Amino acid sequence: GDRTEAGLAIRGRTPLKINAITLRMENESGDAVTEVVRFAGGGEETQRFRVRVPGGNTTVSFVFLPGSQFDMEGFAFED
Repeated sequence: GDRTEAGLAIRGRTPLKINAITLRMENESGDAVTEVVRFAGGGEETQRFRVRVPGGNTTVSFVFLPGSQFDMEGFAFED
């Protein structure tokens, strides 16, 4: 759709206090958005974030920089 923002639920775990996760999203028209979310350390859990998104069908890439320690179980976009 024409949405510019969405909820993102990420399930995973990190032994770090905070693990940054970079999302790169690009739609069919070439409109791109890059967002960084900060996943707090602790046990395995689901954390929710609000992120900007390009409208339409979108490709999503998760980028983990050197030094990241993150075990991702899954993710889902929510309203």
